[in-house]
Amino acid sequence: MVHLHGPDAAAFKGKFEQWRAQSPDHRQAYEWAMRHFDASAILKESEQHGMARKSRPRVGRWIFLGLALAAAASVMLATLGNRQAADGAKLLPHNSGQQSALATSHGQIRTFVLADGTSVTLDAQSKLLVTMDPSQRRLDLEQGRVRVTVARDARPLTVSAGAGEIHAREGTFDVSFGKRNILVSFIRGSGTIQPKSGSVAFAGQPMNALAGQRYTYHRFDFAGAAKVPAAPGTNDRQWPTSWFEYRSVPLSVLIGEANRYGQQKIVLDDAGIGAIAVTGRFHLTDTEGFAQRLAESLHLDMTHRADAIHLSRE
Repeated sequence: MVHLHGPDAAAFKGKFEQWRAQSPDHRQAYEWAMRHFDASAILKESEQHGMARKSRPRVGRWIFLGLALAAAASVMLATLGNRQAADGAKLLPHNSGQQSALATSHGQIRTFVLADGTSVTLDAQSKLLVTMDPSQRRLDLEQGRVRVTVARDARPLTVSAGAGEIHAREGTFDVSFGKRNILVSFIRGSGTIQPKSGSVAFAGQPMNALAGQRYTYHRFDFAGAAKVPAAPGTNDRQWPTSWFEYRSVPLSVLIGEANRYGQQKIVLDDAGIGAIAVTGRFHLTDTEGFAQRLAESLHLDMTHRADAIHLSRE
């Protein structure tokens, strides 16, 4: 973590990627460190606070980070298994052929570790069906979003969503339902996206999916499948940690996203402030902290009422 965010990041990148690929434990350790590092993130840009502000020396920050991670390492190793169980890890039999349902409720992001070592993280209000037998590993996404980190296995892994299927033997990728389309984002590794097997109704050309690329197809018709550019102003690669990054996104859109996760609704009393462009990293499952942070940074009044947290102009 210290090297990746320090002055020698470029030189260290290759060594880090090699280390992370060695085992699932290494990936989990890095994700754990990222969550704790992200907890210190602050609002980077708004109407009042922009990129033009003077930067401060960062050396002390990295020294502190190194000490904090070293001190916490033994705690992480001792509790890693317990944390998996607390996250809802569910080991499913390899060869039973029995279908198991995994689901999350409003505001809940949950990780499950399958018996083959594959990790699946479900976004809020998502549902996934898991089937494994001696010849296949199959995941059927019925709603919401899932991040899949594929464990190496002789059997291919298939993720079905809408009119298409994603096939991969290794790597990490997201699959999510939109209003009309299915979106697939490959983060690491590669795979194939193709029409759902066994049905001539979903005609279309398969696509080779590569890391760093996003692809989409219609929920009910694969014919329009295509590679698409990243959504402007949004970086959701860290959504499994419940942290989201936005750049110059309207406040109204940001509030709408937060309301998908929060236990209490946030309401903008003045529609005019919804157009304020905001950039930053936000912990959307922490409704109180998120609203407080917006109020302080954008000079808004924050009022708690029975129905919601209300934000308005001072």
